[in-house]
Amino acid sequence: MHRYAKYFAAASLVGIATAALAYPVTNLRDAIAKATKRTLNGYTFDEPVGGSAAVPTVFVFSDDKVSYSRIGYNDKRLHFAVRATQQCEGDKWSQSGVPRIQIGDRFWPSGGGKPILKPEGAEYQVALDVLREQLSLPANLSAVQRCNQVVTDYTLQGKLPGALLQQGFWIKVDNMATARITPGCDYHPSKKGIFDEPPQIAQSSEAKLPVWLRCMPTGYVVTKGPPTRPGRPASDFPPIKSVDLGAVNSPLNHTCPATVIFKGRFEAGRAIKGSYRLTGSDGYSTPTYPFELAGGAARSISWQRRVELPNTMGSMTMGGAPAWPRPVNGWLQLEVTPDVPNAEVHRSARANYRVNCLKPPSAQDQLKTKG
Repeated sequence: MHRYAKYFAAASLVGIATAALAYPVTNLRDAIAKATKRTLNGYTFDEPVGGSAAVPTVFVFSDDKVSYSRIGYNDKRLHFAVRATQQCEGDKWSQSGVPRIQIGDRFWPSGGGKPILKPEGAEYQVALDVLREQLSLPANLSAVQRCNQVVTDYTLQGKLPGALLQQGFWIKVDNMATARITPGCDYHPSKKGIFDEPPQIAQSSEAKLPVWLRCMPTGYVVTKGPPTRPGRPASDFPPIKSVDLGAVNSPLNHTCPATVIFKGRFEAGRAIKGSYRLTGSDGYSTPTYPFELAGGAARSISWQRRVELPNTMGSMTMGGAPAWPRPVNGWLQLEVTPDVPNAEVHRSARANYRVNCLKPPSAQDQLKTKG
């Protein structure tokens, strides 16, 4: 080809500045339709200006009102609004027709007389209706799965998807439909002796255009929901229904160290997993233990706390000897944490205890006992 021969052409969806390609290197930018940001109950998405009449749209429907299950079949066509420009440059090229655009098996222009040519660089606009099965969509385009994924992600954030399902939403999927544009430029070879320079055909350039998914309203009705069981409010089924703890052998009169025995119990309002531990006075804390309970089931626990002989400072009698018995007071509390988002720690009332540490027997008393 002659080194001066070149052409430029471009195509994009309506509303975007034209892109250019240059021969022999082609470059066609991806097209993006006009859209506006919309937030629905905490979910932000792009909604196309003009809706499905202005952009190529795949409609996705629900059969059970809570999840998406199928693509609609009443509207089998996708509507592409395309514009393109072309420029044939160099002494070997001249404009001979309009730029040829192909999407799927459809071409424009498609006959009906020769279209009127425009000055080079002027814009051509055309609306293409393409059958969905004729589009070169990638194999990984699962419109149903994409709609359901938005609802799933929204639910995992701890939000209720009722507003999304009730009103529906849009998903813009970039780089989906394959489009090609071929400039309408003729190459005029120069004659060299008896051999003519072979004719040149303008090369086409490929681009990926976006397709929009319209996840349709499902008919879902936003309500507070029925009670878990007929005749009983949902508040009857909290994760943890009750937590109790008490000291079995307090007050206790015993030589120290002494052991205070505690018995506890917690009940699940519904099937739940979680963990529990005991905390107490003086910074006391046990390890954390896991549990799993069915709805209405309970877990009983027992614990022993060792009580040491207290410091005798400030407990002297008039004769200088420490006073007996020496009291030790404290408390223990049962904490239960369900494994749910933003879990609330359920605590029992403090189980208070008192140990009266008795005077240990002297060596002589121990000998008398043995004797």
